[in-house]
Amino acid sequence: MQELGKVKQIIEEATGLEVSHFYDDLVFVEHSAVLIRFDKTDLKNFFLYFNPDCDKASREKLISSFNKAAENNSMRCTLKGQFKLSEVPGKEEVRVDFLEA
Repeated sequence: MQELGKVKQIIEEATGLEVSHFYDDLVFVEHSAVLIRFDKTDLKNFFLYFNPDCDKASREKLISSFNKAAENNSMRCTLKGQFKLSEVPGKEEVRVDFLEA
């Protein structure tokens, strides 16, 4: 997927962080402050979800950085809300819960 390469570049440009993992339409960013989900109806757009532990000032700075980096790479990002990660009991799996605004 060509867009994944662009999103990796956007993440590095906006945050200086790297992609730690990707699965299906989700891109996990190093340190889990932000999670990216591709818009399945428009691959030039992606959704931003923030960890609830990310404070408001940091979140606003990151949103601005992501918007600028996305524009520089002919993409768009949309703030969608927050996410929480939790372990699935008895399995080596992580569950993602989306808390949309």
